[in-house]
Amino acid sequence: MFKKRLNKNVFSIFKKYNSSYICFDENKQNLKKFCNIKNIELRKNVHTNKTEIFIDDKILLTNRKNVFSLKNEDLCLLIKLEILRNKNNMDVLKTPITLCVNNLIDFVNLKEHNMLPKNYDHKYNNKGDNKYNNKGEIVNTTNVIVNTTNVIVNIITKVTINIITKIIVNTTKVTILTIIII
Repeated sequence: MFKKRLNKNVFSIFKKYNSSYICFDENKQNLKKFCNIKNIELRKNVHTNKTEIFIDDKILLTNRKNVFSLKNEDLCLLIKLEILRNKNNMDVLKTPITLCVNNLIDFVNLKEHNMLPKNYDHKYNNKGDNKYNNKGEIVNTTNVIVNTTNVIVNIITKVTINIITKIIVNTTKVTILTIIII
């Protein structure tokens, strides 16, 4: 009797159109392959004028059909930093970035590991937005409008507050040192 093997990897790599892709599947298990990430690059797509995320030279997809890309390069940089910062303890429910088919970005508090993000939309889980021809170009795209501005604003404000506090702390350290030296 053969035992049926279940695919427990949420994070999978596949080849299509002479390119390697990296994507998230539907099941919610540990992302253990994230621990082996060596580098993450941000590349600008000339045709769409959007920034795409490449993990170890494989493009990041939301599912097997949609390339995850954003017009805001700063937000892609934040995503890159969050993935690198938390790559050792990434779990789908705890992960700082949850990529869905509709390109919804959720930065989740790592301590709240038993909950999905509040604005996670289940109705887009198994539907693809883009279709590709044999050259790998997008043929038919249906736009899914998702309100992510609040999430983006919260991320940007948190990051700027952190940066400002670090700058203030560093400048106070420098002034204290100069006072002591004088």
